[in-house]
Amino acid sequence: MDDYSSVWETDKRGILYAVFKLNGKVKWERIGEKRYLSRDAINAKKKEISERLARGEYITKKVSFETMAGEHLEYAEKNRTPRTKETMLGHLKKLVSYFKTFNLHQITPDNIEGYMDYRRNQNPDISDKMLINEIFTLSAMFKLAMKRGYVKENPVKRIELPKYIRPEMKFFSPQEIDLILNNCSPYMRGVILLGLTTGMRKSEICNLKWDNVNFDDGIITIACDDTFTTKSKRNRLAVIVPQLRDELLFLRDNYIDPLSKSITPRQDFQRRYVFCHYDGSHIKDFAQGFEKLMIKLGIKDASPHTMRHTFITYHSNYGDPFLTQKMAGHSNQRITQGYYHLQLDRMKESMKPIEKMINSGLPVRQSLDRGQVLTVCQLAEKN
Repeated sequence: MDDYSSVWETDKRGILYAVFKLNGKVKWERIGEKRYLSRDAINAKKKEISERLARGEYITKKVSFETMAGEHLEYAEKNRTPRTKETMLGHLKKLVSYFKTFNLHQITPDNIEGYMDYRRNQNPDISDKMLINEIFTLSAMFKLAMKRGYVKENPVKRIELPKYIRPEMKFFSPQEIDLILNNCSPYMRGVILLGLTTGMRKSEICNLKWDNVNFDDGIITIACDDTFTTKSKRNRLAVIVPQLRDELLFLRDNYIDPLSKSITPRQDFQRRYVFCHYDGSHIKDFAQGFEKLMIKLGIKDASPHTMRHTFITYHSNYGDPFLTQKMAGHSNQRITQGYYHLQLDRMKESMKPIEKMINSGLPVRQSLDRGQVLTVCQLAEKN
């Protein structure tokens, strides 16, 4: 059965009108004299109006694509992370260059498929993943336009996107972890232990504050505040395993310069961020040093995010999948204080596989001797 329930009919002095709502207001459109109209003709007209409504052809406010792109970017400024905003800006520039002569309501699925063909001709090497991401940005823009009453339909929903198979993500083997921890610099060891044992993202490690490290409860709070927002925009908890605790206690009292790698007693102005420059400001990145280490060790296809994926892989395979989701920050639910107290013991218990992945049985560090390293190969073979 055809669906035109959003349009109804009314008879006024022998003239039949189609009646529908647009932006909260009732609109009338003349169909014709009732005595000359068959039921099929009336239904066909109602169906036509319903389809035009869906395509946004009745929208009285004509919004250009370029204007909507600006509104979408402005919305992103308040609701997206800096990295997401940067990526979105790149997508919007390409989209605007193609659709700049269009008003939003004029864009059809055929136009979008034309854009995809244009991008392939413009750049024959463009990957399906990149093209899909550009179309996802377009779809998000149309969703915002629908909320604001500019269009009634998202045309992206009616196109077939390229098939994209996500490549299997790499995670470090116990032997690779052993190799990394035995060959990394004193500075990188803290970063790597934090990434491997908590699953924190690179930006979360760079912005970690000492106020969010609770040695008494053995918990790190990965928190949003006025200077930093997590990708999920929600706080979450991470357990401090014994090996990481030793490292953090060392770093609490000692400062390792990210450039010179020199070790000096930590000054008061260096006590806000765990990893900071000499002046106390947080580091912005550590990818370059990490990737140089991977090249030196001959470990291919690894990035800082591989540490997070390693944590998720080990924890979900040998721990509690529900807690993995919570601790990795993939949940949509806010971690409340009640959850903190109820789940703390369970979270710590679930971290035992991570401890085994890292643990070597070395004594707790008692001095500035950075030569001691963690070993996992023998333990991994036993477990």
